[in-house]
Amino acid sequence: MTFRKIKEIYQKILTVFSLLIAIIGIGFLLKTIEKEELRENFDIMAFEIFDKKDLETKNYYSIIKSGDVIERGSIEKYNSHKKKIQNEYSRVIKKKGRLERRLEKIKSLGSSNKKRTNKIKKIEYRINDLSVRKDCLNLISRNLKALESSTDIFKLNELPINALSGNLTYDYKNDTVLINYISGQTYSFIHEATHAYQFYAGYIVFVKNTKLPTALDIPDEVWAYRAQYAYDPMGVKRMTSNKKINGIEDIDEDWVLNIKNLKAPKGDPRGKPYQRDYIYKEKKDINTTLGELLERNKDIAYYDKIIKLEDLLSIPSIRKLIANKPIDKSTALSKLRILFPYFDFNNKIKLKHLPNAIIGDSELIIRN
Repeated sequence: MTFRKIKEIYQKILTVFSLLIAIIGIGFLLKTIEKEELRENFDIMAFEIFDKKDLETKNYYSIIKSGDVIERGSIEKYNSHKKKIQNEYSRVIKKKGRLERRLEKIKSLGSSNKKRTNKIKKIEYRINDLSVRKDCLNLISRNLKALESSTDIFKLNELPINALSGNLTYDYKNDTVLINYISGQTYSFIHEATHAYQFYAGYIVFVKNTKLPTALDIPDEVWAYRAQYAYDPMGVKRMTSNKKINGIEDIDEDWVLNIKNLKAPKGDPRGKPYQRDYIYKEKKDINTTLGELLERNKDIAYYDKIIKLEDLLSIPSIRKLIANKPIDKSTALSKLRILFPYFDFNNKIKLKHLPNAIIGDSELIIRN
């Protein structure tokens, strides 16, 4: 065999080998791109997080592809709201900077002039308001990140533009927290997402067979309205209550208690100050005792019926109470009260101990 023929065979083998390497390389590249896309999709899953066990079993790819857990519409809407919050944060910082420079310039002229003194006070007030708004917007972003890391499932649900208000509800069938906000209104989304964070953190709880969250109190609503104001002051200033809102710090418990919804139809309780009857005035959370809950909810018979001994065995004092006693675990609270008349069940049983209580993922930021 001549040297030329050997060279030709060698070149053919080299060409085939190069082609094979190229095919393997392209396949690897496509897989890498697919993984990167998957990782990006996972990073933005914000309000439709599935259980971390799915990651361990590597089932997340099929879950995302099937769309059984993640709705792309929810992800896109969430990302849109998140971007608007970030943009508003940047605008507030720029506006604050401009006012600070303006204030410095006015102060350099001296403050002996009464008109100038009043102007300085007004600008200082606006700067303070912007500073609080900035911190609040930053807190909103941090709260959203907390929800993103949760194993609870949150889903966005748009209400019609003419809806009276948004709310937070629980879909028991699909084990999902629904953030119901008015379509196209980011400030409405922020308000309800703040309540979603409160659920996650243990400030509010869902109890099965109830439409709205339990332990929602005035401080929770103040927090939500301040978050709403931080993004869009006019969204709050347009609301009717007992006083005019000039700055974020004007949103207090008294203002919340006197909110009226002028869009409510005649005879609808939301047309008058409805928060007084709808939410607790004192702070409530997962550690609120049964006795404290009964201050407003007088239906003690309901709790006495649904709470069984087996629901309370996690409480050390109750375990100690029934130790070595022949009591059936299905014994209702009503009978336990008779069997142990001197034991203070109302102060030992907490909201988180209720058998139908649905507790947020953090379990919990609030401690005893």
